[in-house]
Amino acid sequence: QLSLDPARRPVIDCVVDRFGASCDVYAADPGFAAARAATLAAAAKDKSAAVAHARDAVKAAPDDPQHRVQLINALSAAGDQRGATHEAQQMLAAGMLDALPDMSAAYIAQRAGNNRVAYQRFSMADEAGTLPAAAHADAGYAALHAHRNREAARYFEQAIDASASPAGDTPSPTPVQLNDMRSAHAEVTRDWGFNTSLNYRGAGMQPGYASSPTPGTSNNWQAGVEAYWRPFGSLGERMLELYARGYESFGVKNGGASGVETLQATVGARAKPFSQIDAIVAFERIIPIGSRVNPDWLARLAYSGGFGIERRVDVPSWWTAKLYAETGAYLNTGSVYATTNLQLGRTFRMDSYSPKWTVFPYAVIGADYDSSVNHSIPFGAGVGISTRYWFRDSQYDAPRSYVDLSVQYRLKIAGDERARGVFFGMIYSY
Repeated sequence: QLSLDPARRPVIDCVVDRFGASCDVYAADPGFAAARAATLAAAAKDKSAAVAHARDAVKAAPDDPQHRVQLINALSAAGDQRGATHEAQQMLAAGMLDALPDMSAAYIAQRAGNNRVAYQRFSMADEAGTLPAAAHADAGYAALHAHRNREAARYFEQAIDASASPAGDTPSPTPVQLNDMRSAHAEVTRDWGFNTSLNYRGAGMQPGYASSPTPGTSNNWQAGVEAYWRPFGSLGERMLELYARGYESFGVKNGGASGVETLQATVGARAKPFSQIDAIVAFERIIPIGSRVNPDWLARLAYSGGFGIERRVDVPSWWTAKLYAETGAYLNTGSVYATTNLQLGRTFRMDSYSPKWTVFPYAVIGADYDSSVNHSIPFGAGVGISTRYWFRDSQYDAPRSYVDLSVQYRLKIAGDERARGVFFGMIYSY
């Protein structure tokens, strides 16, 4: 009589329904019963039981990738995204993706945060003709984060084209999803740009990178123009840009340097080294053109954050907070400066005129420091209003350029008179 190891016995699964009895035969699987229980629990919307049974299936058959996938799906459905990501990372580390179809492997790698592998598996599915239209956007995001910009643009274009005439089995993206795809396409196809700025008392506003803080001046106008180039194209959530800038101050009071004599050129590089922290470091060389400018090196560090900053398409208005902080040091002269401001208000999309026009009234607090002026820290609070108009959109791109105007009035809380009065800023970003 031939006997089989119970662990190697095939699974015979029989069910009785209104059509009669039927049986299926599966390869030996110690985790089959637990996996079946997890499937039934998921169908009954019992998410905690589905996770528990899926864990039992993995424990019974730890080398079975299908049970791991089921556990990841159960954790995700239960809202435990961190746990799902951990399990996906475990699968990737154990080399289990090779046992999965390309599409399943791509999504597991994407869940694990390995976009390079995810992009490779999406590409393999594409080459094999098994990449569905509904997955083109996901392939695009994987390519974007893997810094394969040309391929990312192609996948986003295919996804946007499919959204214009979706097939019966392909769900249409929501307006937010479509806007996100168009924004991502605009990002991966941007290799250069330029900005111009005009500020009055600009140290109290967000300077941006089309300006150069000039030591020793206050209550004056500043104008700048900058061109930048991304030598490696888009780097996803990181950034590296080389730039050149021209800049001057005018209307300076109290007999300070003004006009052509303050004209300076700047060349430099800036980088966003961290994917999760919106901090930018820059290092630049100041080249004097005007007679009142000294050559120098400037090191800058800037941080920005907040919420509701991007133009939304799902609601006509939304709460917005903007935080900006910057500090810098002139290496030759030894002077340092710092500026920060926080704006809190509500952004309104002016749909009755154009959905690309927004208005943002806000309350503001801000502070500045410049060692070349004095050791006072002007600190003020007040109100302001900004308006922005977006343009240069297309079938595949969200608006790529904008004009932004902002005016504030602050009352002094502490420090000298630089803390109070009107602040104005204009930026044209192409």
